[in-house]
Amino acid sequence: MRIIFPVYGDFLERDAQRFGVELLSSRGFSVEFWIFDPLFSSPDCASFNSQDLFAWDFVSPTLLTFYSLRDLQHALISVVPNDVIVDPYQILSLSLFSSIDIRCFYGSLFLSSIPHPPLPHILFDSLLGWISSPLRKSRFLLKRFVSPTFQYRPRPLDFALTSGTLSADKFRSSANSPPFLIKTHSFDYDNFLLRTQHSLLPVPDGPYAVFLDEFAPFHPDYERLNCVPQVSADQYYPRLNQFFDRLEDKLRLTVVIAAHPKSTYSPDFSPFGGRHVFRGLTLELIHSSVMVLLHSSTAVSYSVLYKKPLIFLDSTFYQHAWRRTISLFANELQSPLLSIDHPSPTIPVVECSPSSVLASYIARYIKEPGTPDRPIWDIFADAINCF
Repeated sequence: MRIIFPVYGDFLERDAQRFGVELLSSRGFSVEFWIFDPLFSSPDCASFNSQDLFAWDFVSPTLLTFYSLRDLQHALISVVPNDVIVDPYQILSLSLFSSIDIRCFYGSLFLSSIPHPPLPHILFDSLLGWISSPLRKSRFLLKRFVSPTFQYRPRPLDFALTSGTLSADKFRSSANSPPFLIKTHSFDYDNFLLRTQHSLLPVPDGPYAVFLDEFAPFHPDYERLNCVPQVSADQYYPRLNQFFDRLEDKLRLTVVIAAHPKSTYSPDFSPFGGRHVFRGLTLELIHSSVMVLLHSSTAVSYSVLYKKPLIFLDSTFYQHAWRRTISLFANELQSPLLSIDHPSPTIPVVECSPSSVLASYIARYIKEPGTPDRPIWDIFADAINCF
């Protein structure tokens, strides 16, 4: 039986690991990733090589790259009813593929739920974005709503993997609501389970606070989605470092940086005032920290699971929609929201969120009560074998 994952856009080895390649292979499944990037890009993608995306350190799945609809149709000929397509981004629900039949189990997942503003606020933030950058926003809307390639036509789902209660509610209320929900948990909780079963990697000595980086001025999704950056580098890093200096002086600790997975920091580009920048150690850094500093990183899940005090950082220089999201996170977890614009901000006394607040956040966004403490793809494999 094959498990097929259609993917697109800055797909990292970390993402492949999240999709349980090793575990599914050990359970007897053949894992394939179908790469759609050339189909959505310009004609000069003819030299695109999906093997270049990865430097595998584990079991390598099959990688198929599609340059045309004919390539996809040819691949689907080989699909048999026992195969399973797990479409994380519901790529095959785009109108470009609406005429293509899928003759196997077809499902999706939503395992990274975070607080979101109500629809009126989202529309208001979109209007502000249009006013601030009309040309860029118009291009995005033309691409999203006018181009036949990117119009969304819900394809019926046979199943969906969910995490917290909001994830399950999302699928129940969707136009293509699946008949079968496989209740698992978030990707971060999967990593949390794995790391608690093994010794944690070494982290800095002495008391420290960890900042959860989001690569805010340079995130590669801005270009792919034709979005305005949340903040410019000139407005971002100096104020952030000024706040870190103040915090270190007041609390007699150091601040270390948990780099975003898609960041490109290096010895030649290290904008955090000489502070240590760690990649791939976010969970470990949070585990041993005395507090966590952040904006709206989904890695806040680790902070909740390890019951760490939080300070959410805001600035008037951030895009309005991002500021709203940061505020939502702070309210949801009843934690301080601090502006870093002032040269000498008051550092609040920070305590961990109340247990009831943490339990509510876990149930809504990370894991429903009573669901198994087992890897996502182990739960999925059991469910698929029962289909």
